[in-house]
Amino acid sequence: MLIFSNLVPMLALAVGLVLPQAPQPVSPTELEGAWSVTELVRRGQAAPAEVLANMRFTFKGKQVVIRGNRGDTTEDTLPFTADSTATPRRIDIVNSNGATMEGIFELKENSLKMVFGSPRPTDFQAQSIAVSMTLKRVE
Repeated sequence: MLIFSNLVPMLALAVGLVLPQAPQPVSPTELEGAWSVTELVRRGQAAPAEVLANMRFTFKGKQVVIRGNRGDTTEDTLPFTADSTATPRRIDIVNSNGATMEGIFELKENSLKMVFGSPRPTDFQAQSIAVSMTLKRVE
C-alpha cells in the first residue's frame, strides 16, 4: 500500500506539469509604446483604410496619445488606467469631454485588442460594444 500512497502525489505533480498554465497578468507598462490601428469598428461600421492610416495610440505612463481620432492628424493626450489582474483585463480612457470610456483588452505578443462600451463589455462579443479595435505594435 505504501507504493500506491506515493503514486497519487507523483501523478498529481506530473499532471500539473502537463496542464496548460494560466496566462500571466499583463503589466500596464507592457502597453507602453506606439501602436498602429489595423482594424476599427464603431457601432458596427468598419473604418476605411485611409482613416486607419493616420491612427496611432502611444501609451506612456498613465497617458495615451491618440492621433487621428478625428480623421486627421490631430493628437489628444488622455489619461488611462489598466487593470491587468481583472478577467477580462480592463482599460479605461478618459476622453477630452471628461467621460470615461470603459473597456477591456487582450494583449498577445505585438497585437492589442480593445473594446469599449457602456456598460463595460464583459467579453469581446458583448452586445454593449460601441467601439472595437485591433492594434499592432510599431517596431
